[in-house]
Amino acid sequence: MKLTNKLYSSAFALCSLFALAAPAHAWVAGDTQTKYPIVLVPGVMGFDKLFGSVEYFYKVGDGIQKYSGGQKTYNVSLSAWMTTEERGVALKNEITRILKTHYGVTTLTPAHKANIIAHSHGGTTSRVAAKLMENNIASITTVSTPHYGVPLAESASLVPKWVVNGIVAVCNLAGNALAVFSGRLDWINQQDANAVLNDFTQTGIKQFNAKYPSAGVPTGGSYGTLQYGADATAPGKWAGNGQGAEKSVNDPNAILFYSFAGNVGTSAITRWADPADYVLSAIRMMSNWVGYKGNADSFVPVSSAQFGKNINSSYYWNHVDEQNQILGLLAAGAADPVSVYSTHANRLKLAGR
Repeated sequence: MKLTNKLYSSAFALCSLFALAAPAHAWVAGDTQTKYPIVLVPGVMGFDKLFGSVEYFYKVGDGIQKYSGGQKTYNVSLSAWMTTEERGVALKNEITRILKTHYGVTTLTPAHKANIIAHSHGGTTSRVAAKLMENNIASITTVSTPHYGVPLAESASLVPKWVVNGIVAVCNLAGNALAVFSGRLDWINQQDANAVLNDFTQTGIKQFNAKYPSAGVPTGGSYGTLQYGADATAPGKWAGNGQGAEKSVNDPNAILFYSFAGNVGTSAITRWADPADYVLSAIRMMSNWVGYKGNADSFVPVSSAQFGKNINSSYYWNHVDEQNQILGLLAAGAADPVSVYSTHANRLKLAGR
């Protein structure tokens, strides 16, 4: 019975992923006005807007725009479940479209760049896009992206194959529903939850990091089942290109790398009134089951989320709080994500991006 309950919890968890204690700031117009536009990239079960109004990054774009003096941010829509490589190609196409529209051009040059802020799977997706269009990327900021994989992906090996197949089928169906609710009918039947699961196993992420190297990823990770990059003591480089080579932060053509993450220790509940917290509790349970008991945002280990210049990995956010969901429900005293993202936009501005 206990195992059955775990399996049901795992199914529910997998299909429900949407997936900086900022100082007080007296914002004024222009504070978040970056040189290049900001593109917000979602993780799995992601979308740009649901029902035309509820963004994946809830109110984040509005917050940045409010204090930018008119700058526009862009929310990207990608398939809820798609291989990282396929997703990266789709993101490259979306950014190309956005930049052409933003700058009013038909052909992009190195002068036309974007700042990427990506959550979870969106971060590895962005690393693929950067390899394909590195001259048009000014910076990549990953928010709890599993650059070294996630414990939950290993749990598939502990349950019967028919259970995994059932979970995958439900996840794909949920992805199709999101495509409808977000008005992106082109993503219907473009779902592959099983491929995403495999991408974030230790084997899958090792292959990905070899094919899509980034100077921002810390070196020395063991990929051991219980390590998840914990021994990657050498920090990721702050700047590089899309091919894995380091560059000077003063190089105007360098892609600047940043990261931040939530950390709720070994728990998942940050606010009892938030239904997402119960889903994340099931995810945390599965992580424990496979043997990972370290600090995480309930889903992604803190060590797995390190990338480039790490801003902060101790915000009291779980994996859904990081995108200011559900509808801004946060624990008492937790950092306001809108303020955190706005502060980061100011950081990009000061860095000349």
